[in-house]
Amino acid sequence: MDWIPAYYARRTRDFDEPLPWDHLDCTVSKAFLKREWEQAVEANLTGDCRRAPCKGCNVCPELNTAIIDYKEGGRVEKKLRLALNKGEELRFLSHLDYASSCRADDTSSRN
Repeated sequence: MDWIPAYYARRTRDFDEPLPWDHLDCTVSKAFLKREWEQAVEANLTGDCRRAPCKGCNVCPELNTAIIDYKEGGRVEKKLRLALNKGEELRFLSHLDYASSCRADDTSSRN
């Protein structure tokens, strides 16, 4: 019998079927993931536990997670992806020199 990758990658699985990652314990139960899947199929959102009753994922208490509430003035971190072009004038500038000159947290030029 030949090994067919599409059979393993794209077939419909039963909820009771053992999955390759079942031996990993991420504290989230299979029952919770099944409920989330059913919610997603119906295009329903899961409410935020900070403003609605807990949904029982078990992540917060198990991992001692500090929940940052952005609506209450918590820390906001954003990642940006920029596309830069050195242009003709800087064509001989190395990538390291160029990246160093563009760093937002470069303190070498500050007093």
